[in-house]
Amino acid sequence: MHLEFTSKNSQGESRIYYVDVNTLGIVKTYSKPIRDSQHTMHPAYIFNELDEYGLKNVGSDYTLDISFEWGDLEFDSSYGDVYLLKDGGLIPLEKVIFHTNLPISRILVCKSTCEVWLTQNDLSKAEEVAFKS
Repeated sequence: MHLEFTSKNSQGESRIYYVDVNTLGIVKTYSKPIRDSQHTMHPAYIFNELDEYGLKNVGSDYTLDISFEWGDLEFDSSYGDVYLLKDGGLIPLEKVIFHTNLPISRILVCKSTCEVWLTQNDLSKAEEVAFKS
């Protein structure tokens, strides 16, 4: 699992933080200074959503990449499966379009192909959401 987020440290310096967890569960964290930081949601929110789903349900053969993105974004199921991660389950989405200056958390789950998972908090920032029927 890989997570990236930005924040200010206790001295007020903008930094980007990286968290990696390998298949043995060993956690590595590191950071570096950046010019400006975009305020994102606290990563604990994402961890709570993933905990409710259960990382064992993802499996150890997969890579999990979590990053915060903003701007003009479109996630379309014609390029790969898109899901809403909610209440410990996955709800299939057809398409989600964002035009936002507020960051959303894009959870990318990959094996031979990749899936995009979004949270309910993310969908509240979307211009268009189409659920799969």
